[in-house]
Amino acid sequence: MRPITNKINAVGTLKDYLLETGMKISVCETFTGGMFSQLISDVDRPSEILIQSFIGFSKKFKIETMQVNKNLIRRFGQHSKECGKEIATNIKEWTKADVSVCFIGDPMIEIDRNDINRFYKKSTPHKTCYSVIIFPDNKWDFCEINLGQNYRTLKDIREYAIEITADRIYQYL
Repeated sequence: MRPITNKINAVGTLKDYLLETGMKISVCETFTGGMFSQLISDVDRPSEILIQSFIGFSKKFKIETMQVNKNLIRRFGQHSKECGKEIATNIKEWTKADVSVCFIGDPMIEIDRNDINRFYKKSTPHKTCYSVIIFPDNKWDFCEINLGQNYRTLKDIREYAIEITADRIYQYL
């Protein structure tokens, strides 16, 4: 196993590795809003790393563009890791990337609910977002981002998800 990367520079470490090996990645982002794609492609020759990037939020986007089975969404929900796995599998197949990632979830619901619940002095269960990764050997893994942590902003949630995902990909490769 490789030495654990510095979480603050996990994306940089992954970029260097992808450039050295010639491996390429494709991404679909919801709650990260394109931040991962922007960070991973911030190199002189981004096409040497990133094949394609999708950003979308709605159920319609997941069904029509990402071709997620409606029954899977009915069974597990549009923000589930199962939905993320189908999206990551599809984009890996469509783009012929070595690695694909889908960031999926809706942290805004939790943030909005907490504001409302503080007013009514109620609490809601912690919500979870995921990043689902399909590796070159088609094995898959996921990172769970539990929003019960004390994140102050949506940017904090996005940065944490991106750091742990980049590190997980690098460690596997």
